[in-house]
Amino acid sequence: MDLSIYSPELKLLGVADEFSSLIWHRRFFKAGYFKLSAPALKNNISLLRKHNLIEKPESDEIGFITSVKITYDSEKGGTVDVSGCFLSGLLSRRIITDAGESDGLLEIIDKQCGSACSEPIRQIPSLMIDKTVPVNYFYTEGIKFYNLAEFCTAVCMQELCGICIKLVHGSNENYLLLTVRYGVDRSVEQTENPQVVFSEEFDNLLSAEYSYSEDNSINTVYGYSTVSPGVDDKPAPPEYLTGAENSGFNRLEASVSVKAVIETYTAMKFIGYGAEGNPMYETEQRKRVKVADTLKLLKLECEKGKREIAENVSGDVKLELGYKKDYELGDIVTIYQENWNVTLNRRIYEVTEYYDSNGRIVQPVFGNPLRTIADFIK
Repeated sequence: MDLSIYSPELKLLGVADEFSSLIWHRRFFKAGYFKLSAPALKNNISLLRKHNLIEKPESDEIGFITSVKITYDSEKGGTVDVSGCFLSGLLSRRIITDAGESDGLLEIIDKQCGSACSEPIRQIPSLMIDKTVPVNYFYTEGIKFYNLAEFCTAVCMQELCGICIKLVHGSNENYLLLTVRYGVDRSVEQTENPQVVFSEEFDNLLSAEYSYSEDNSINTVYGYSTVSPGVDDKPAPPEYLTGAENSGFNRLEASVSVKAVIETYTAMKFIGYGAEGNPMYETEQRKRVKVADTLKLLKLECEKGKREIAENVSGDVKLELGYKKDYELGDIVTIYQENWNVTLNRRIYEVTEYYDSNGRIVQPVFGNPLRTIADFIK
């Protein structure tokens, strides 16, 4: 397999066709990552440099090199190891500083790092935003100074969509295109789309591992808001609840709080009566809670606060089934293992592609990935 290497200016530099191993880890709700190990040949060393881009055949994701390590051993020879994120991971390098009240998610991204950004130094070079697939989220004042990638992940998990930044080969010049994708339901619970079932019985699941964990899980979140001093109009602070349907042993509660979104407005203040007995007024600036915006912010924070029970199946699948043709990252499929008494309709949250001298292995994760200690201490 040939890997095409591009400069940060999106110019083709060459092809890396000699490497030892490649891990290409795709994730639906957040940016994936890659790790590449190659012999320290002159061609590889010249191509595999920081901020260069890696294009893999038949892949929408583009790797962005953030780490380079070159080693030498007198017996084994030299190696060059590079790793990094897919291009959507670049959103983690921006915070939200500029957006309007009518902006949706894609407009918010555009104003932080796209062509609509008012500060050229903050723009990601050659980035275009495909706004033909909308995302049902609109800006509130309370998200200012959020990390852009974390905000996008929270919205994508809420709206069940994913973000990808592709490299488009234009007729005159190359450019980057940010797109949104919604997964397709291919489970046995529906009949609109071709069904996809992974099972040992169907001989398309080479190996499997089932996991279930409630550790540190939260599925019901109470959100409440606080009002800062100096606010004149104080309605009952907005509240929000997500996961209200959970009950009994299955209910795992937590709470989050946000500062209510405040706006300043001009009001008329009565100051007395005039000589002829007419009421007299003067204008003054007052502050009040923006209830609708506060509720939207609460909803976002409640979704961020959830830690779903982790129940998943991961394993190796046969490539003949039609990876990227019959099913794709983000789709909902059915996993059936009769001897485990497991039948699950789950979204493909992650897919890891392994390449080495033995060929290629594809390992999807169906369901919620198990959390690491880093997730527990956030």
